Amino acid sequence: MKWWPVAVLVSLPVFAQETSIPKPEDKKGRDEVTGVLAPSKLGPWGFEVGGRLLKTLAQKGQVIQLGQVLGQLDPEIADAQVAQAEAAVAAAEAGAEMALDVAGRNEKLKAEGSVSDLQSRGAAATAKQAQAQVLAAKAQLAQARAARRKHDLRAPFGGTVVDAPDQIGGMVGPGVPVYIVQQLDPLILKTTIAEGARAYVKPGQKVRVQAIGSNAATDDAVVKVIIPAADPQTRRIPVEIAVPNADGRFTANTLAKAFLPQP
Repeated sequence: MKWWPVAVLVSLPVFAQETSIPKPEDKKGRDEVTGVLAPSKLGPWGFEVGGRLLKTLAQKGQVIQLGQVLGQLDPEIADAQVAQAEAAVAAAEAGAEMALDVAGRNEKLKAEGSVSDLQSRGAAATAKQAQAQVLAAKAQLAQARAARRKHDLRAPFGGTVVDAPDQIGGMVGPGVPVYIVQQLDPLILKTTIAEGARAYVKPGQKVRVQAIGSNAATDDAVVKVIIPAADPQTRRIPVEIAVPNADGRFTANTLAKAFLPQP
């Protein structure tokens, strides 16, 4: 008796496999852009007049305040010019006082008939000329004092000295930078965004900024300026972001990235 194989179909239970559907994130997406942390103010400062550097009162790395004297040129000649101008003012005032006295007496004598009208007018004209000489002498004095003040270099804003002369006694030309000062709080992150990002990036908006070379970061950076003109080469829009740096956590002229909000 032969046995023939018979195929038996067995019905096995099929378990449905659940498919995991990713849930949308609660937080909005952020666009990451990179730029340079530049000083908010930069000052290559020099003297308006030339002369010999007598004193340097600011050192590299020093934090200075508005109006602080950084350096001084030798004021010997300028001081002499001020003294000369002061003496000229004193002489002019004495001459004017005498001329006014003569004019007043001639006016009385004219009323009495003792001097002619021509003499009285001449004395009055001399008095006016003397008063004009006083004004001219005072103008020369003001000019001399202004030239003397230019021998002291004062800071037009506060910041950190990044370059200063190491030696004194050398000659300095007018307008030649002697000190370089940078304002490091806040720093300005200069970067660019795509044209489509203008719809959701607005001035005054807070963004996160993180340094690329260190762990420094802040969530209090503020979009300061959005230039309404794209760069002709990259076609991207320049943006400036103010980054608070009171504690010096960020380093100027280094790279950082900003996380801009997306819709």
